[in-house]
Amino acid sequence: MNITVNDKQTLDEISVKAKDIVVNNKVAKSQVVAVFDVSGSMEGMYDRGIVKALATRVLALGLQLDDNGIIPVYALDKRCRKVADLTKDNLESYVDDELTELVGGGTDYAPTINQIVADAEKGDPMLVLMFTDGANGDKSDATEALIRASKLPIFFQWYGIYEGRGEPSFDFLHSMDEMEGRTVDNAGFSPLGLGIVSKTNQADDSEKLMEDMVKEYKDFPSKAMMAGSNWTNLDSVHNEMKSHPTHKKFFGLF
Repeated sequence: MNITVNDKQTLDEISVKAKDIVVNNKVAKSQVVAVFDVSGSMEGMYDRGIVKALATRVLALGLQLDDNGIIPVYALDKRCRKVADLTKDNLESYVDDELTELVGGGTDYAPTINQIVADAEKGDPMLVLMFTDGANGDKSDATEALIRASKLPIFFQWYGIYEGRGEPSFDFLHSMDEMEGRTVDNAGFSPLGLGIVSKTNQADDSEKLMEDMVKEYKDFPSKAMMAGSNWTNLDSVHNEMKSHPTHKKFFGLF
């Protein structure tokens, strides 16, 4: 998917589109979480405002799905860092204040998947919107983490972001759709070619992007329920994580 986002579009303008998408697709009330890659190769996307444009659209959609007004955010590189929540009040300076200074390093996925599961609280189903530009170095651990997470009503919607039309391979992210051993299909992936425009009369594809954000997720809550993937499994999943031999290298909560 190649889209153009207009950085002159305001949160209020984008939120109107987001509301229509949620209503028309009959998306259930959900917890929404955002993950932004802060590996070194992302530096240009931060400098050119691409990450801020994405954060604006995540917030616009999230505010329609989760009525508490906040989006929990994680920064992803070789490790996982929980940063400040994203809200309407801090959107304007959020990326510069919370993410840009963290840029550097490589890319692993398991620490972030595990941390989100560790932090999960019982409630509505959860949509996790994850934006990364590169291949991960922990395919085995990430596979194991995603399989374990499939016991819970958490859906990971990944975006492989790039500029221009030369789409990278994103081999591991593509493979998630065929991953065996999961309680329910708990992951989606879209390659996302991005361009930024700044004139008020230039086209903005926010609607197309937000439609894609809910395309696979909208049916997930019912599929998870039918498969037995629910919050009653949360304690057992946390206990499984405590006993996992590689658990301590991801985070120190347990």
